[in-house]
Amino acid sequence: MVSLIMQATGGSAHYNYNGSGTWERTQIYYKIYSSGDYATAASGAMADWSNWTDVTLTATAPDYEDIAVLTYYGGTAGPYGFAQVCSVSIGCWDPLPWSSQYTYAEALINIDRTSSWSTNKKRYVTAHEIGHTLSLGHVDTDPWELMFGTCCETYDTYGTYQPTSHEIAAVNAAY
Repeated sequence: MVSLIMQATGGSAHYNYNGSGTWERTQIYYKIYSSGDYATAASGAMADWSNWTDVTLTATAPDYEDIAVLTYYGGTAGPYGFAQVCSVSIGCWDPLPWSSQYTYAEALINIDRTSSWSTNKKRYVTAHEIGHTLSLGHVDTDPWELMFGTCCETYDTYGTYQPTSHEIAAVNAAY
């Protein structure tokens, strides 16, 4: 099976992967498997997407989440973060194509690349990866957009760490 993992370090696409990969409902449950600034950043990113789109993201107990937000040790040369959709929860060993019906997704943030960042910069990369789990791809023409494909110009230059009106509209169009 060929899978596509969109990384925060590059790539380009339109906002929606193939125009067909989405959740079958707008109530989506998530669990944050991290602590400290990473948990704060993830909670803020989830609240932004939930408050400003037609998707309701709700924190839940383990073993029932649709989206898991995790940190990992990916080395200093690895991506800042990545997202993937899977057919089973935690331990996503079988990533699915982004055009599939989503049943479980992971947003992973690389501790080795982000540990010295401010909470808002961590929120930026987390919100970017959550955008992927909500069907958004990279954009390569608007560097102020959260989903701009090259980390971390969006945050460093424009201070963006929340979804823009274009990204909100794209998620609402998908759901």
